[in-house]
Amino acid sequence: MIDHDLLTKRLIEDFGVASLAAPLIANQLQALPTKTQTAFTAWWNNGELPTWEIEGWSHARLMNERGMTVIAAFITLGWLERDPLAAKRSLARPVEGSRP
Repeated sequence: MIDHDLLTKRLIEDFGVASLAAPLIANQLQALPTKTQTAFTAWWNNGELPTWEIEGWSHARLMNERGMTVIAAFITLGWLERDPLAAKRSLARPVEGSRP
């Protein structure tokens, strides 16, 4: 698992996450379920994004169709892994600011 302080520091410096939000996001990333945690760690260390899907959603699809950042897409994949019904309900809603 990636060190919390290192994760927080890099979220702020490399991804522009606000300093108050970064520790909370680091907590979410450290709590990812196993499959998503493994994929996140691989991406964090070598830039390799996952190509697999959970409940029909891939990392690329979350970024492309939902406008998520790379970090938000990992958190959402973790949510899909933990609570697929709630996550899919949320993802079925229109993206804020988009037209139906």
